[in-house]
Amino acid sequence: MNAQKENESLTEKLYQTSLYFPAAWRMTDQEKYIYMFHHAKLTALREDQLSFSGIDLVENDDKSIVITAFIRNAFKKLAKLQNIVITVLDGKQQKVASKLVDLGDLDSLPPFTSVPWRFLFSKEDRYTDKPIDKDGWKLLVDLKPKIIKPTLDLDPVWTKKLSDTQKGALQRIVDQQPTLVNKNDFNLMGLELHLDQNEREIIVNVFLRNTTEQTVKLESLSLALEDAYETEITRNNFFFKELEVKPNTYKPWSFIFPLSDDHDIENLDLRRWRVTPVNMTVVN
Repeated sequence: MNAQKENESLTEKLYQTSLYFPAAWRMTDQEKYIYMFHHAKLTALREDQLSFSGIDLVENDDKSIVITAFIRNAFKKLAKLQNIVITVLDGKQQKVASKLVDLGDLDSLPPFTSVPWRFLFSKEDRYTDKPIDKDGWKLLVDLKPKIIKPTLDLDPVWTKKLSDTQKGALQRIVDQQPTLVNKNDFNLMGLELHLDQNEREIIVNVFLRNTTEQTVKLESLSLALEDAYETEITRNNFFFKELEVKPNTYKPWSFIFPLSDDHDIENLDLRRWRVTPVNMTVVN
């Protein structure tokens, strides 16, 4: 008898959500039918549970990702969802992208309802540009993430050679960057490029971005330079004596890529460009 009562008690704490569309939304009947179809397949929720259930994942040509998901609320009163981190996992449960989002508008979401929502992940939010394995992808949500604002890390040499105006410009770029969400990654962000046709070389200024909680001490970097069509133009190896990038910082640095006689300099398309690490050696 006790076991039966316990099972009944557990059953009573499961709730089916109702599909909810905010009154201000304008949707076609076909869109509503699609959401109703997906919603009917959702399982029940426990009381005081918040769930994000993926519906659709679309990769755009610019490498951005659009996620459509149900935000499901089994709270009688939903706390305001501000500064939460949503992470996309592919079919192999590998991280594809992460983003800090503010869902403050959802404080009006009624209890025990599900609302469809779209999330845009830019190319910069991604961990990799490789095609996504969509078979079994899902979302992870951190409601209380550790939020870190990136800071500018200027090497002493750069501190001396840059004017206050130039330093201010770099600081403004860093201030405009998304808040770091513990991606635990080291990558490069392009700043500016100069093609020197006389010297047959390309000079690029980038940010070395360290989103880990450890100082990265670089010994060598092999970098590839890609053009607007993401075609590799050239690559070069760089070696350092003492190059450190502090935790959660952006450090500006310059790299020179020599061009061979085989390069058709006048026809290089550098309207967009990217520098990517091919190999990296760090000092422990």
